[in-house]
Amino acid sequence: GFTMPESATQKRESKAKVRLAVHKNPRLRARIDQKRLQRAAETTLRAEGVSGGVEIGLLVTTDQEMRAFQARYLGLNQTTDVLSFPGPGEALSGPQDEPRYLGDIVISYPQARRQAMEAGQGIGAELELLMVHGLLHLLGYDDQKPAEDAKMRARQEEILAKMGKNKPRTALRKKD
Repeated sequence: GFTMPESATQKRESKAKVRLAVHKNPRLRARIDQKRLQRAAETTLRAEGVSGGVEIGLLVTTDQEMRAFQARYLGLNQTTDVLSFPGPGEALSGPQDEPRYLGDIVISYPQARRQAMEAGQGIGAELELLMVHGLLHLLGYDDQKPAEDAKMRARQEEILAKMGKNKPRTALRKKD
């Protein structure tokens, strides 16, 4: 019988397998390209050296619901584009034989649409950007201090470039 060359087997094992559970607020009349967001998540995890199975929850919602999340968890009465809620801290250090829960990402579709229009790009590209950004937060990146923000934006651009997105889009993210 045929046996896989060792190098091919190793490559396959090091690839992150993402189980992305996408939920959409029923009030949104938006189409979400789940495969595109799945690829964005896989590219991000691979770039960060994460392998094995990972579970991520994604909620695409309204400005109103995002404002409620901001008020409840951050004490801010305003909408934002993306929020991340990390899972248990030991998620990536656990056994890799079953999917590890990394956390949840919440994206405001109306805010993403506004930012996409400002940047002159499609909503799909903006949702990819926000998926990468939210996932970097789940992996421990922070953007609250200028130096951390610069590091996170640079990493975000590197990942977007790996996805074939050469136009810098990170500049449109507004600080609260």
